[in-house]
Amino acid sequence: MALTPCKCRNGTGRLRVGFIGAGAVVQSYHLPALARRRDVQILWVSDLDTTRASAVARQWGIPAALTDIEASPPETEAVVLAVPVGARAPLLERIAGRGWHALCEKPFARHEAEHLEFLRIGRSSGIRLYAGFVRRQYWAVECARSLLSVGLFGPLESVLACDCEEQHATGVRTDSYRNDAEAVGGGVLMETGIHLVDELVSITGAADAVVGDVAQMRTAGLEVETVAEATLLGCGAACDEKVPLSLVVSRVTEGYSGMCFRCRDAEIRILLTPDSDVAIHDHRGALVSSFHVPPDRTLIDAFEREWSEFIDGVRSPVIDYERATGLVATKVVAACYAGGQRRAPATM
Repeated sequence: MALTPCKCRNGTGRLRVGFIGAGAVVQSYHLPALARRRDVQILWVSDLDTTRASAVARQWGIPAALTDIEASPPETEAVVLAVPVGARAPLLERIAGRGWHALCEKPFARHEAEHLEFLRIGRSSGIRLYAGFVRRQYWAVECARSLLSVGLFGPLESVLACDCEEQHATGVRTDSYRNDAEAVGGGVLMETGIHLVDELVSITGAADAVVGDVAQMRTAGLEVETVAEATLLGCGAACDEKVPLSLVVSRVTEGYSGMCFRCRDAEIRILLTPDSDVAIHDHRGALVSSFHVPPDRTLIDAFEREWSEFIDGVRSPVIDYERATGLVATKVVAACYAGGQRRAPATM
């Protein structure tokens, strides 16, 4: 669907934005990334914790800390929506009503129906919606995507994607939204594992996926481990028509955290960190070669690149809403929650 591109009303070419939510991801990543740019002007920040919003405004020289977004300056053009996914729906409707473009922190939506409803709202109001899947901007993700797209090691035959780290505590306050299954959309798979799913979709170019067997572990109402088998569809000319996916996301089991793309002639392996190299292994597991990440490809650099993509999208005459918001990742995660067989933790 073609839309009219954003025209910055102040004539300077700077996108005027506000922040809804002033938590850690805003303070530690978005604001430092924007401090390196001259094409964005931050007008205001809002948070349920008014003390935090005021402190962030003072620290970063933001003109206003708002208690209600209805008091926002009329020249606002876009917002960062950095609130828990469980609280997103009413805010997105208000955002659309004001004609603001929105960069939504991941996860974008709790399930496919909600995701599609958000896209309907975006299309009908003419706003651009993007999801903050910052790992798309990691150098290793770009490199692996390029290697697969040209079929350097033959067609892609299967994918293993794991994010495994044993945690004996959540590491957050007991009143944090991360301890609320409704607020986070279910548990660790939605809160952090969706990053992993979006990464592998971005690398393979998968247009869809079908989820098969799923086993999930839950405690205190929260999902803490998911083991799933799925099939990636429409991955491109350099891939098999149907690519098997094995997915493991766990916070109760220590193990491998990374992705392995098994091609006909070799395996492409990357870790989940912004400074990951790309390793090429033979099918016996021996390291054959490595592509090394440039020193300037840091996490802050990834957030800055995310902003470049968002700004370009706001000003572009067209947008692929499904890709921009990670619809395939939402479908995979939601299908795991809908079809997963629960099992008790071995030890807790």
